[in-house]
Amino acid sequence: MKNFPIKSALLFSIWVVVLTAGMAGIRGAIAWAAETRLYPIPIAGGLLKSIEIAELSNVLIFALYGLGLGMATVHLPPLRRFLSRAGVMLAMLTLAVGLFCVSYGVRQHLWIQQVAAQASISFAEAQTMTNEFLETTIGSKGFWGFYRFTTQVPLLPTTPNEIASLADNERWFRSELTRFSGLEPGIFSRLFSIAGWGIRGFYMAVAGLTFIIYFFKGLDWVEHRRIMHRPHPVAPGAARFNSAAFARSEKTAKSAAATPGQARAARPKTSTAANRTGNVAPAAKLQNRSDLPRPVSPKGRSPQPIIPPPPRSGQPNS
Repeated sequence: MKNFPIKSALLFSIWVVVLTAGMAGIRGAIAWAAETRLYPIPIAGGLLKSIEIAELSNVLIFALYGLGLGMATVHLPPLRRFLSRAGVMLAMLTLAVGLFCVSYGVRQHLWIQQVAAQASISFAEAQTMTNEFLETTIGSKGFWGFYRFTTQVPLLPTTPNEIASLADNERWFRSELTRFSGLEPGIFSRLFSIAGWGIRGFYMAVAGLTFIIYFFKGLDWVEHRRIMHRPHPVAPGAARFNSAAFARSEKTAKSAAATPGQARAARPKTSTAANRTGNVAPAAKLQNRSDLPRPVSPKGRSPQPIIPPPPRSGQPNS
């Protein structure tokens, strides 16, 4: 990580900010659509909200987010050591935790808006009212109090009367369960808490594992890209050998591209006058004759003309 250029750091930061903002916008939009369109459906909406069905989108969102952050490391120096990869992954995992909390922040904001609309008060007054309710009920306020409260009670009160009577209603409901089952009231509280945190923990585990797997896939893509674009070293003797081979191939290509006229001009010339006067070799004259007898081969081979031997010196040509 030495001599880290400022331009690469700037490009990496821009990539991370843009990708995080885009994924946070998509996750917030899914949470808003679920709270305003899906969960208000009678009976089925309450069941889907109790299991937080909208959180199934974590698989796709965190896969894209992890892959994008892993590919963004192309602007960083090579991360070949395990400690370097683990350090970058932990930093990116912090952003993933923030992305996971976006949907619950949107749900809390919509809940405060509903309380303000039902009570005909301002948003700030409704926020104060909900914080007091959370602190009285769960012992925490703000986002953390809302996060803890929704693990136990998926259906939130939206009117001042519901907020004031929610604690009494819960006590009545648990007392009825105790009366019918004969178990202590604290057992049902723990069961509801375990069920809520179990569902929440399942979605958190899915999001975390998906993010880690695809983050390392992005790192592998960056490493493969660097290997493909890495210049290959050439041995000292290989450069001379390649230049000589290139020169020979160029010479061969030029000779093969010669025109037919140039090829005929390169052939040895034979005097036509010698051909007319008959001053050529006897064997050559006999080879040019087509009226020689051709014996038939008994084994089917191609017939060859019978060429008589050339006359001895001093004898006239026949």
